[in-house]
Amino acid sequence: MMWHGNQTRRERTRLNRIYRQLQLRGSTPAQKLCRYCLESDAAWAILPLQDLWSLDTDARINAPGTCGNPNWQWRMTDFARLEAMLPRLHHLLKVTHRLREQKR
Repeated sequence: MMWHGNQTRRERTRLNRIYRQLQLRGSTPAQKLCRYCLESDAAWAILPLQDLWSLDTDARINAPGTCGNPNWQWRMTDFARLEAMLPRLHHLLKVTHRLREQKR
């Protein structure tokens, strides 16, 4: 989660306390928040690939309050990494009850 690294030590401490109170699981702040979204009662959960991969600011989609470059410039080009992630993503969707049972 790109913004997490820009937080002060005090802010990160507070966020970590919130993560513990919510019992969020994951090895990075981005993974914890992705899991939180998937475990919510929301009908839809949209997770940016950058957050699933815990990418840094180089993969930022946009900077709020700005126009033009570099907004909307990032492109996913590592298809091998995406393919390698699919089993983990499938498991995550399964344990958070986000998968529909397929009819056979």
